[in-house]
Amino acid sequence: EHRAAPLTWRNTVTGSIEQRLAEKGIKMPSVAPAAANYLPFTRRRALITISGQLPRTDDGLIAGTLGNGTSIDRGVAAAQQCAVAILAVLNEAIEG
Repeated sequence: EHRAAPLTWRNTVTGSIEQRLAEKGIKMPSVAPAAANYLPFTRRRALITISGQLPRTDDGLIAGTLGNGTSIDRGVAAAQQCAVAILAVLNEAIEG
């Protein structure tokens, strides 16, 4: 009986996260080192849990409340920056 190899990120994702972002013109940020009681991620077997990520850019934190002085475009930029930060942490967790 032949059993398939277990699914892992390493054998299901084509190319590295950083490479795929670069193809879209997106630079992956560096992951901030763990501070105090905070860990950017934890891993248990094949499950990676990522802690909250903030929308940080080279200019600082994107902050505000939609509909209360913050535009939809700025909210979209903040969400995109959080997603890229999550991918950076995931890349670190996978690549080590």
